[in-house]
Amino acid sequence: MSGSPVHSRMNRILRRARKRHSSELLGKPSTILPNTPRPHTSNLVLEVGPSDVTLLVADDGSGFDPRASHPGHFGLQLMCEQAMAVGAALELASARPRDSGSRARRTTAPMIMDDVERLIQAFSARVSTSSTASKLDVLMDLERLCDGRAASFLLQVLGDTGEPSELRMHVLKRLRNGPLTANERSSVAGALGELMLHGCSIDLRMQAALALGEFTDISGVPTALGSLALESQELLDLRYSAFTSLERAGHTPECVNLLRQLSDDEMLGRSAQSALTRWHLDPRE
Repeated sequence: MSGSPVHSRMNRILRRARKRHSSELLGKPSTILPNTPRPHTSNLVLEVGPSDVTLLVADDGSGFDPRASHPGHFGLQLMCEQAMAVGAALELASARPRDSGSRARRTTAPMIMDDVERLIQAFSARVSTSSTASKLDVLMDLERLCDGRAASFLLQVLGDTGEPSELRMHVLKRLRNGPLTANERSSVAGALGELMLHGCSIDLRMQAALALGEFTDISGVPTALGSLALESQELLDLRYSAFTSLERAGHTPECVNLLRQLSDDEMLGRSAQSALTRWHLDPRE
């Protein structure tokens, strides 16, 4: 398509606009158009506002699902990363069998971005085709900053069912072990409780139940653990993880009451009785 009327028109637009605006943003059509799925016609619209520049590229191609995985294709990821590098945001709108389009917007005012914001954007720019390892690298760089905004972002990742289980497991362990403020501890406990009850995999649910052992001083956590431990329809390994966290909490009145309820359980009764005996308490009282 390098000699097409679309490219000729695009080049005229760019020659006029480069005098005032970032060539990195305005050069994006040369990346976008070759990746367009079988277009018949393509349209370019350059909108110059008082504080931003928007470049819209639209076509009547066959469309695609931007959320789906496209093994071996890295065009979208590269476009996102290039946009981020110049302080722009890339928006994609496409679905079969409709046409597709992309919009790159860059503020012309100076953009000040600290390390936390930069790393959060770097993670967000990685699409579904990105490797888990590359995302983990960004998260670990983010965690080293010990910034409160990092904990908030990690909570978002933990609750995102679209992220790989390995990535969410890493975030879970980081939130369990990392330094947290009182408000952050409460938010993390709520997220772990939700994951324990409704997680997409048994491993994640078990790890969430075990992690909650660090948060049993927060209201509602022992009750949630006890409800899971007492649920006879749940998998035994999952119930035992909840029991383990209750046992680690020590002989608080709430935990003692829950373990006494468990004393008659066919599967966990003996473990509950042993814990109460170690605390010099009568299991039957």
